[in-house]
Amino acid sequence: MKKLLLHILFLVFMLMPDFIIKAQNQVDDSIDSSIARYETLCQTCMELRTRIRQGEFVQKFEAEEVIGRFLALNKELKALENEMSEMQKCRFDAIGQWFSTGVKPALINKEPLSPLQALEANVYLGCVSQEQELKIELPELIGNRPVPSNVFFMASLNVPDLAYGLSVGYQRGRWGGYANFRSNYVFGDTLYSCQSDGLLSDGSPFWFGGQERRSNMLVTAGGIYELKSWLAGYVGAGYGWRTLAWKDIDGEWAEVSDWSQAGVVFDAGLLFSWKQLVGSVGVSTIAFKTYSLAIGIGYKFSL
Repeated sequence: MKKLLLHILFLVFMLMPDFIIKAQNQVDDSIDSSIARYETLCQTCMELRTRIRQGEFVQKFEAEEVIGRFLALNKELKALENEMSEMQKCRFDAIGQWFSTGVKPALINKEPLSPLQALEANVYLGCVSQEQELKIELPELIGNRPVPSNVFFMASLNVPDLAYGLSVGYQRGRWGGYANFRSNYVFGDTLYSCQSDGLLSDGSPFWFGGQERRSNMLVTAGGIYELKSWLAGYVGAGYGWRTLAWKDIDGEWAEVSDWSQAGVVFDAGLLFSWKQLVGSVGVSTIAFKTYSLAIGIGYKFSL
């Protein structure tokens, strides 16, 4: 029995260092993972700062959410400083310095630091203490920046059902609205209807006189949402028609009913902007029975 106990104690003694090393490695891996997330959040904060300085509108809640996650992770990592290696401490401090100053220290890179690099980093940075509260200018910049407002005018065109006209829009911050009118400006009444196969509703033949008339018109309005500083999406609805009419041998006009459509129009597409220029590309449909490519180009100005 004594020999068995001695063997067990010997095995425990032999395996204990490996167990301790594995446990320490797991802690190190966990800290490395948290520091990697810490750096990613810092990068996101710096990108927000750049967007604001370039004049792009940033929602306050968007910045506060990212900064809040960064500062919460900062507190978690501070509580683990005693368990960090020298390399981890220097990386943690360097990211905090980046966040506070906006200048990315040279030692922050994707590859882990070697012991020699960590030693050099200690000398270079003096392992900057993070006892002072981290600060960033994003909340102040956002709080004081007026919400931008823009108005645009565009010449617009629908094909293959040709219709052209004017689109106007207004955008404040990320949200806005638009309205447009497009037509081929061909109008006229019809006396009766026929089918595209050349028959009337009673089955008798339509006597075609050799002339046809196409009338297209769409009126729509809807909303705009900014996706990026240069890109926005739009969607709207309205009313419109596409009509084909044939002239008979007596000079009367008949609507080709199975080709003609009238009803609710839906618009959807993208708006692009570059400096003062604005363009659009999208699709228009009448009751999901006809489809047209909608394009536009115009000018925008700030209020």
